[in-house]
Amino acid sequence: MRGHWIFEDAEFLKAWVTFLFAATHQDCKLLVGKQFVDLKRGQFVYGRKAFSTKIGISENRLRRFVKLLQIEQMIHQQKTNKYSIISIANYDDYQTYNQETTNKAPTKHQQTTTNNNNNNNNNNKPTLIECQEYFDSKGFVSLAEEFFDHWEGLDWISPKTKKPLGRWRSNAATWITNHKKWHSEPQQKEKDDLAPYVHPIYGELQ
Repeated sequence: MRGHWIFEDAEFLKAWVTFLFAATHQDCKLLVGKQFVDLKRGQFVYGRKAFSTKIGISENRLRRFVKLLQIEQMIHQQKTNKYSIISIANYDDYQTYNQETTNKAPTKHQQTTTNNNNNNNNNNKPTLIECQEYFDSKGFVSLAEEFFDHWEGLDWISPKTKKPLGRWRSNAATWITNHKKWHSEPQQKEKDDLAPYVHPIYGELQ
């Protein structure tokens, strides 16, 4: 993409990179309001107001940028009365560089990398979706956003150790335990009774 018009505008470039990072790298379900939305690899839920704030660009410029991307057929947008789903065209092409870099890693480091991946699957920063799925499995889905927002604000760094948070699911379990202690009645599973949903990343989706 070097020499592309996106690189000629700092705000557009930042917006494009934000879109690429927002896209899910695998098929998944995202809880939006009271229903789950199926997302395919390379898709993300889009709200112009929330992304405008996140990127630091006016809504008018962001609207124009999205329109240009559609004209260039770099994205496809599906609109509903509550939210939009944006699909990155040729999403896999943007992952090629990272994959090639990984494949070319020195052999002597490959086993170490593999072992780290196997042993530290639970140590990586989770997505909101992963947090929602975990808390939902425990019957406390409404606590997922609170937990995610808290640690996302700390960049998943422990205030005590000043190191990356260890096993996030263990911390999530502690979060639930503390919630039970602080409330006289345990919170019941409430998938069907969720309050209006405001995504911590996408904001209010309309």
